[in-house]
Amino acid sequence: GVVVRGRELIPGSAEALQMLREAAVPFMFMTNGGGLIERAKARELSAMLGDTSVDASHVLLSHTPMRELSKRYRNRRVLVVGARDTVNVAKSYGFDFDGGWAVTPAQVL
Repeated sequence: GVVVRGRELIPGSAEALQMLREAAVPFMFMTNGGGLIERAKARELSAMLGDTSVDASHVLLSHTPMRELSKRYRNRRVLVVGARDTVNVAKSYGFDFDGGWAVTPAQVL
């Protein structure tokens, strides 16, 4: 279900999460959003839900699958395109900007 719409917590979300925890039901937060690392999104959700146990392992962002691609494309040129904190996200996944293997459109033009 939806727990957050925009910046607003959906009423009952915190209680629903507590019920899942009490029933020992595993859960994850999935979003088509991105632009920040999973740890930051977990902190954001944790604050909104009032649940300090939400961590990065509970979060799947639109770009999370790219983490595996950093291994696949090691030592190969990749173009990283996105908004907000995209370069820092890509760096956290292991893409090599310092070595010049990962570049942004601004570096190509």
